[in-house]
Amino acid sequence: MFSCPVCAFVFPSPTYKDVRRHLFAHNRYPHRISFPLTCAHCKEDYNFESTFLRHLLRQDCSKLIVQEPQQIPQVPQRPPEVLPVQDQFTMEWDDLEMNNKVEDVNNVTQVAAVGNFRKLLSETIFGFIMSLRRKSGIPYTVSVELVAAIKSLLTLLIDHVISLLQSGFDSEHIVDDLIPLKSVCDEFKSEHLIRKKCETHPSYVGSVTVPIGHQTFVYNEQRGQLSLKVVNDSFQFVSISQTLKTLLADPFYFDIVTNLVPTKPGFYTCYQDGSKFKDQIRLINEPKTVLLLLQLYLDGLGVTNPIGNAATANNCTFFYFSILNLPPQFNAKLENFFLVASCYTADFKTAAGREAVLSVIYDELKLLETNGFQVCIPLKGNFTVYVVLGHVTGDNLALNQILGLIESFSHDYCCPLCYATRDEMQTLFKESCFQLRNPTDYSSDVSNLQTSQDVHVRGVKQPCILNNLDNWKVMDNWINDSMHTVYMSF
Repeated sequence: MFSCPVCAFVFPSPTYKDVRRHLFAHNRYPHRISFPLTCAHCKEDYNFESTFLRHLLRQDCSKLIVQEPQQIPQVPQRPPEVLPVQDQFTMEWDDLEMNNKVEDVNNVTQVAAVGNFRKLLSETIFGFIMSLRRKSGIPYTVSVELVAAIKSLLTLLIDHVISLLQSGFDSEHIVDDLIPLKSVCDEFKSEHLIRKKCETHPSYVGSVTVPIGHQTFVYNEQRGQLSLKVVNDSFQFVSISQTLKTLLADPFYFDIVTNLVPTKPGFYTCYQDGSKFKDQIRLINEPKTVLLLLQLYLDGLGVTNPIGNAATANNCTFFYFSILNLPPQFNAKLENFFLVASCYTADFKTAAGREAVLSVIYDELKLLETNGFQVCIPLKGNFTVYVVLGHVTGDNLALNQILGLIESFSHDYCCPLCYATRDEMQTLFKESCFQLRNPTDYSSDVSNLQTSQDVHVRGVKQPCILNNLDNWKVMDNWINDSMHTVYMSF
């Protein structure tokens, strides 16, 4: 005797197929199955019909159902009629021809079903790609990566089904094994779940909030009353060392960074061809030691409606870095630029805000060039990685802000490379005609600034904290962003 755990229907002497058919029928009628299913004999709980049914076939619980006979009883048949040899041959030929037609129809039906499913699957994938392009404008290169990921998932699923078939499972057990796969994507069904899942991934590097200070504003409340409001300013910072550790953990990425391609003498194709990069690399003579040179980039971003009121109120400033050890074909891709910090442009324009952001960046760069960090590469062992700042770039305004120079380009000494005046800019056109800046003059200007009552001394408005690094100086930063200086100027 068997009692259904869903509707309590009692089977006097059911078979395995009777129980299975009855349980699967609950999913098509109002009395749906509420899990877990509890066995009336051993009181064990099961979350799927398939596992509950398998449980009925083993141990003492198999006594609840009637075992089906293994052999099919022979049904007595009427002896065939004796026909002439020609008639027997005709009937056998007709039966064979009819069987072939049935098999052909079945084969055509199966081929058509497979073709329709393949077409439907292809249209679904293409619709998914077009939906992403319409909603987020992803480039075609990312679309190719998505298609490759979907192909790998389908390959994994097909290999799983083939392994089940090769293991001798029947179609019922295969269906029971594949049905739970419908709920695989439930943990990614919302943006919150996806973010939470990404934060637990080993390669995820999150940002931290760093306080800057506070500001006091006067604003109008209801009925025209005035009130003071204190706002705590902060910015977001992403650890450079954590980002590099995640990148170098990939052996392929580590090989690209460490295996420098030799360049031809006299040809300058990228930063690696310059003497500064080569001189820094030669200083590393210890085994199992790697030196990385970084490029720090600064630029602003408008995040509001440009035609609305207070269009620049929420503008932001972002710091990025890239690894100069990468070959040009990799370093030119957007995926190899990594976020360092982000803050409001209004906060970065103030002396306190600029000092707070640059101080955090300086502290980490100083630690990386002095102590470095350890990284374990599979099949190669542990390596010590040192990181130094190669150069800083950005548009003219951003570069002068970082270097501590004046931010007005209609004034004398606004150039970060020389001491050009407004009159000289209009009449002189060769570098040899200008007095270039150098570390000695910069130190003298900073010293004079501390005792002078002027806002700046020959363009130096305040000292740059990054100048305290051992391997980077303000007046050695000769590289300018040609995209802003030349191409956007025209």
